[in-house]
Amino acid sequence: MCRHAAVLLFCLFILSAAAGPAAAEVWTKAWNVKGTVQLTVSADDGDIRVDTGDSKEVQARVETVGWHISDDEVRVIATQEGDRISLQVKLPSQRFSISFRRSISIELRVPRSTELDLKTGDGNITTQAVDGSLRADTGDGNINVGAANGDIHLHTGDGNITGNELAGALTADTGDGNLRLEGRFHIVDVRTGDGNVEVTALPGSRLASAWKLSTGDGNVVLRLPDGVGADLDAHTGDGSVTLDFPVTISGRAEGSKIRGLMNGGGPQLVVSSGDGNIRITKS
Repeated sequence: MCRHAAVLLFCLFILSAAAGPAAAEVWTKAWNVKGTVQLTVSADDGDIRVDTGDSKEVQARVETVGWHISDDEVRVIATQEGDRISLQVKLPSQRFSISFRRSISIELRVPRSTELDLKTGDGNITTQAVDGSLRADTGDGNINVGAANGDIHLHTGDGNITGNELAGALTADTGDGNLRLEGRFHIVDVRTGDGNVEVTALPGSRLASAWKLSTGDGNVVLRLPDGVGADLDAHTGDGSVTLDFPVTISGRAEGSKIRGLMNGGGPQLVVSSGDGNIRITKS
């Protein structure tokens, strides 16, 4: 009887702890900078958001819910070397907690001219209006990029990738999710293991070298400016290929495979789907 009562009291304690509001803890820091900022953020867990401001200052804010910010739980390690700033958010090796409402969010405000290297083991990454190279990597989460300009590398193990007003060289991949990207590009290399791919290359885009778009299972839509030339290789395992551009066909034309010179030819353009339709149209 006593044993059952003890178990009941323990269960009630767990339920009350889970139901009660989890207190938030906040860590903040600011750094003065002079030139182009090189910012590295590495988190074991948590959402990362980066916005831009007009001041020559980098501001960081880490908020935890259900975690204490301390040497025993969530550790925040920040260093600065000139315009190089590193921020690490580390979880304890033993992660037991009676709180079921646990979260970590990392928010940064940086100058527009900033080079970003962002990584989280589990969480979403969002950036806005950053003029510099960008590397965003999450093990499980969505990536959303607005108005980035430079070398752009985006990776998620499981999640969607979206971007608009992009410019530069684009590399993006997800193990399972959709890709929807728009901008002025000179290099494109995007792929998903399972999902749809939609890339809109705005006027001013060009093929500086080979472009590659692929999905293991899904549809691909590529919008290109009128007059862009490429050596086209578009093929799908189960679906159709449609084009709004003139192509001089190499070999026999098939509904699921088209190879030839588009607008007179140029660098290689490879578009593939394991199971889905491909459409190449004008932007």
